[in-house]
Parts: sequence; structure tokens; C-alpha cells
Amino acid sequence: MKAVKGVHEKGIVRLLEPVSLPDQQEVTVPVPSLEESTHPALRFAGMLQDLTPEEQATFEEALSQRLQFDRIVSR
Repeated sequence: MKAVKGVHEKGIVRLLEPVSLPDQQEVTVPVPSLEESTHPALRFAGMLQDLTPEEQATFEEALSQRLQFDRIVSR
């Protein structure tokens, strides 16, 4: 699944980037509550979407190592 940002205007959601969907394709749009949309962690939402495959692999490896370390320390 791919996440695409959009803007709600006068009852219509307008996508902010092109998508390759056929006309009349049904989609589901999750709408965050006001509390969710103002959460401080959302400042970082989407910051990893532009990683190259190599950068993504490096990030996932670093995250995996951190999670393994956390499990060892937590015991």
C-alpha cells in the first residue's frame, strides 16, 4: 500500500501527487482525529519515504540491531 497526501476542499479530497489508478477506482481514506493530527511524533511522518533501497536496507539493519540490543539490556 502507498500513502498519498491530499487536501479536503469543499467536500472533495484532492490528491497532492499523481497516482496510477483507473477512473472510478474505489479507495479508502483514513482520517485522523484532531488529537492524532497534532501529535508531536507526526513531525517525523514520511521522513523515510525518499530513501534509496540501499539506504532503506541500512536503516532496517540498524533498527534490527538496536531492537536486539534493547532485548539483551532489558533482561
